Amino acid sequence: MSNPFLLSAITNQERNSVTTFVFDCIGEMGGWVADVRMYSNIMTTISFTIAENKILPFLDALAAKDVTARLDREDLNISNYPRTIERNGSLQITFVHNERDLRRDVPAVPG
Repeated sequence: MSNPFLLSAITNQERNSVTTFVFDCIGEMGGWVADVRMYSNIMTTISFTIAENKILPFLDALAAKDVTARLDREDLNISNYPRTIERNGSLQITFVHNERDLRRDVPAVPG
């Protein structure tokens, strides 16, 4: 596999529907999700693998859902990579809203 690529996005869309959409979109493009980290209701980071030639369609699909994404590494010129080589990627989504921080109860661990 080639070097990983980093994407960052910002949206005012509802976080659960956006997260589900991203999972479905990655799967429809033949990729898979490797890890997900949710930071309250402010940010979600999704690590995934996708074919190089699906990166631009993935960005287009995000834009159609009103999730503005951009590449963090300017030296990655994906327009020159029409190959089907798999690439590891990471998408950090920041959610803009007026909700209070999401708090979750942590169960007590015996011991």
